[in-house]
Amino acid sequence: MRSGKPTVKTPLHPEPAVSDDKGRKIEILRAAAQLFHQKGFHATSMSDISKAVSLTKPGLYHYVESKEEMLFAIMDHAMNLLQETVIIPAQAMSDPEQCLDLIIEMHAALVMKDRVITILTDEMAGLNPEHFELLIQRKQEYFRLLRGTLEQLQATGKIRSLNPTVMAFSIFGILLWLPRWFVPGGDLTRDEVIHQVKQVIYGGIMQPS
Repeated sequence: MRSGKPTVKTPLHPEPAVSDDKGRKIEILRAAAQLFHQKGFHATSMSDISKAVSLTKPGLYHYVESKEEMLFAIMDHAMNLLQETVIIPAQAMSDPEQCLDLIIEMHAALVMKDRVITILTDEMAGLNPEHFELLIQRKQEYFRLLRGTLEQLQATGKIRSLNPTVMAFSIFGILLWLPRWFVPGGDLTRDEVIHQVKQVIYGGIMQPS
């Protein structure tokens, strides 16, 4: 596990300001996600989170009732980001080739920019059964979109006769692993990584010209 906590410069205050509740809650969720990523969900306490966001524990409980609720809120927020930036735009596309390209490009860009997405696969076991099922349903909707897009491309002969489920899971595996190794400011820019990820995926599934 990586150690360390995010540096917070805001002063400690006992109660949150009501006027910016939504923005403050997102800030709290992002800080909690970072701690869950560093220490693990079970090893992170509400005290750890309250210190990271410069709130008292009563102030933190103004926003969430429990650590499990916070975990679900993080994952739900991440799925909302995916829904807005990837799923809805992809569903609006009639061309399956353009749809696949958008899914790969936008999902890759999102997870490299916003590491909170990684929590979707890291800590699902920490959810209660109801929340777990809700997240699974949303993830399955996205999976069906990608697999259906691959099936359409297969029907036109544009991609190889591989199992669509295997291809879909393989693509997600590549995309979800990006935040674990991509270093902003490193040798490759985000755009360069996205370009090469596309080459890897298309090289594996597309029919030779």
